[in-house]
Amino acid sequence: MDLGTAMHESHLALILYAGAVIAMGCILIIATLVAPDADYSNRLPASPYAINHVQ
Repeated sequence: MDLGTAMHESHLALILYAGAVIAMGCILIIATLVAPDADYSNRLPASPYAINHVQ
């Protein structure tokens, strides 16, 4: 594997990781804006943010 291939693969992984983080942030922001006073345990059951928010 030459340097160009290694840099391309690491760059692609970084883009995918950043995209996943941004997507999670957008989901949390949209859920907060859509239902600021709703019960988050019903809307986001698997989210640590939701569990902390309810408690």
